[in-house]
Amino acid sequence: MYILILLLLESCRGTRYLQENQKLLDKQSIEAPKGINKSALSDLYIQKTNRRFLGLPINSLVWMHHEGEKHYDQQKFIDKKEKVEARFDKKLPALKTQNALPTINTADKTIWMN
Repeated sequence: MYILILLLLESCRGTRYLQENQKLLDKQSIEAPKGINKSALSDLYIQKTNRRFLGLPINSLVWMHHEGEKHYDQQKFIDKKEKVEARFDKKLPALKTQNALPTINTADKTIWMN
């Protein structure tokens, strides 16, 4: 059981997606002399650290990002969206004449008033 959990956690490591000269930013700290407010300097960080899921010592959010990137096809999403919009555009004229409900037209959508 423990081996299965370790293998699962190992597959979530974000470092396996890094290229040769890249590093995964885990945490940052500022070393300053006494008398200098470190919290004011924390706003000067150039890069934010990678977030962690539930505070676990693995970067599963990096893994999820790369998995989503592998399976996401923008053109497929656009085609599907246009297909759904076309289907509803065919239904709208029938609804307008059938019910004759007053509407409010906005930039995004039409709101039917009852």
